[in-house]
Amino acid sequence: MRPSKCFLYETMSRALSEITSGVGVDVASGNLKNRWMFKTELYVGIDINETRLRSGLKTHPTPDTVAAVADLRVMDAFPTGAATAVVSTNTLHHIDRTNRVSVVESLVRMTAPGGVLFCTTPLDTAFPGVLAALERSFDDVKCVYYRNVFSRAYEELLAPPGRAERGAIAATKPFRLLAWVVSRLEHLTKNRPAGCTFAFILCRRKSSPASESFSLSHLPRLDERLYDARRPPPSLVASVRPPG
Repeated sequence: MRPSKCFLYETMSRALSEITSGVGVDVASGNLKNRWMFKTELYVGIDINETRLRSGLKTHPTPDTVAAVADLRVMDAFPTGAATAVVSTNTLHHIDRTNRVSVVESLVRMTAPGGVLFCTTPLDTAFPGVLAALERSFDDVKCVYYRNVFSRAYEELLAPPGRAERGAIAATKPFRLLAWVVSRLEHLTKNRPAGCTFAFILCRRKSSPASESFSLSHLPRLDERLYDARRPPPSLVASVRPPG
């Protein structure tokens, strides 16, 4: 358990709890581990890894949960302005800095008028461009800065990448409690970037009027609730819309 992620998920789940209608899109969703945070009528998980999506769909077998295989850098197959909430966390730092703004613009395009977009991004040289792209499209943009010096010190000591033995220690109950305590210190620095390495950007009230009805009907099915957005769509297949 990482203190910075503990803080992030608490902040994100609180923000998502306010959105109870329409379509929620979880970009780079993996095995749909964030499904529990979404209260929207329909949840759509998007990821490049088909195996992980299939695993997540087995865990969440209800018709209000669907998924699509797609590359984050090529999102043209998804409708414009159709998602009430678009979320992308722990993802943009994997995208080359020169392509990051264009990826963010794709997420903006998918967001419905008046909708929200929540994303995390590193505080590197691409950050000003990412922030500017979001501020052009939303009336309300707020940055919550995280992964401060306290969280980094804990994570470098007890949860470094590639050190499974330390990860096992960090997963024990006493250290999970310690990680939660350290995550409280993120609140001391969340309003300023100094000393932090990431920003959680909460964008509300998209200003563009362009919108479409949400549907994956133009995409081929890989399974009953799994779609393929990696190749040009064939003829029309069954439509996916929010229940009711």
